[in-house]
Amino acid sequence: MTSEELAKAVQEFSLKCGATKGLVELASNRILGIGDAQYTQGDCQTFELIPMEQLITMFKEELADVLVYMVMIMLRQPFNRWVAVRFTRFGGYLGALFHIALRIRIV
Repeated sequence: MTSEELAKAVQEFSLKCGATKGLVELASNRILGIGDAQYTQGDCQTFELIPMEQLITMFKEELADVLVYMVMIMLRQPFNRWVAVRFTRFGGYLGALFHIALRIRIV
């Protein structure tokens, strides 16, 4: 799979899930930029070559990083801390993350 094919798959999936165009563009740009340099191996991507267990471990590590960033943002913006508590009760951490991202206009 090429970086372009991966970017297209991410775009299609993300838009179906309701991601904003800004977030989809950011993800695509990262795949085609730094991701291409770091993860393209010939005519395929690193994720195609590594064991599934390793891919899942990498995913968990990225989720842990997202959690850390979410808390750092909440600590800097007290209003978002209240919003995150509210959303974690009703929409899960991902809902809180997206809400915070929208509030600070990063997506």
